[in-house]
Amino acid sequence: MFDELYMPLTMYRFSLLDDKQEVEDIAQNAFIKLWEEREGFDSLVAIKSFLYKVVRNFAFNVLKHNKIKQKYSNVIEMEFAKEYNPIDDIIRQEVYTQVLEVFEELPTACKQVYSLSINGYRKVN
Repeated sequence: MFDELYMPLTMYRFSLLDDKQEVEDIAQNAFIKLWEEREGFDSLVAIKSFLYKVVRNFAFNVLKHNKIKQKYSNVIEMEFAKEYNPIDDIIRQEVYTQVLEVFEELPTACKQVYSLSINGYRKVN
């Protein structure tokens, strides 16, 4: 039965997935699923129907998975594609320096309150 149905099952989904190894894996997994549920079939037509249905569902699951992988791959590529701009670092450093200068001009009590706030202490009297 495997020899008779393996090739038609792979051709059935190859046009959809276009990845020979993936389609072969799907066909093999369909036969494994058939073996696991072998007691529930009473005819060759029922077995063929089951196999084609399983191959179709596995193929659609692969397509969904590939779509999700592609989506996250695109997000990652976009993050890495952002060019490094040294001006951003210069601006960030200048702002930080200005904040420190203003901080040093504050009265001692205000400095303590802000220091506690910055360091995560939330309850200030």
